[in-house]
Amino acid sequence: MHEYHANSENNVFLRDGGDCTDGDRYPCAPASGGPYDPQNWGADWARIFCIDDTDCDGWTDDEESYVGTDSWDACPDGPSDAAWPLDIDNSRDIDVTGDVFEYVGRIGATPGSPNWWQRLDFDQDRAISVTGDVFIYVGKIGASCTN
Repeated sequence: MHEYHANSENNVFLRDGGDCTDGDRYPCAPASGGPYDPQNWGADWARIFCIDDTDCDGWTDDEESYVGTDSWDACPDGPSDAAWPLDIDNSRDIDVTGDVFEYVGRIGATPGSPNWWQRLDFDQDRAISVTGDVFIYVGKIGASCTN
């Protein structure tokens, strides 16, 4: 696991110590093609644009905070590690039975309703809906992540 550092000058997160061959997800693009140079990180590393998305999983830190997933972890390490917002069952893949079926009986739920679960309110409008929340899965069924 590599650490992330923020460049206070432009708030871009950079990978520390990676060589882009270890299977980790982006950010991973040293401009020189070689390993990270701690003495010259600004010139040696290409800028990557995961601003406000610490784990670079496509969900901003604020979005992950709202739905209750870990903004520092792009993929679950186990069944109790809520890391990837669309992976409701934390299985490392997006599927209908483990993830989308969580919406059954919850469409129309709002805070205070017995079927409300904030984890499913991806559009943060405080109502679970097909158009605002379930449709986010279109084109993503079958996607998976690795650690």
